[in-house]
Amino acid sequence: MARFTSILFPRGGPPRAADAVPDCVADLRVKEIIAAVNAGHIEDHVDQYFYVPLGDVGTVLHRHEVFQDLERDQTRQTILRFVDGMRTVRRRHDQADELRHHL
Repeated sequence: MARFTSILFPRGGPPRAADAVPDCVADLRVKEIIAAVNAGHIEDHVDQYFYVPLGDVGTVLHRHEVFQDLERDQTRQTILRFVDGMRTVRRRHDQADELRHHL
């Protein structure tokens, strides 16, 4: 079985998230597209990964394939259940951090 690394980057995650929004984003109206994709889930902070410059056509093609896969309802619903589960884990982890008693 192949090891899963990233939905956005076919050979693993990016070297790091983008520090700033590139200037071209405003010209291309990409920010509106990213906002629509990320709507209602700002706390996930995935928008910064969409601003990482892509260095090869293979990564662009990979993202197109991912979005084609997400058009299939069964695949999309499976991913959405996984994402909801991860949000629950993150929320409970944050709650646990707040419940610690400092001696």
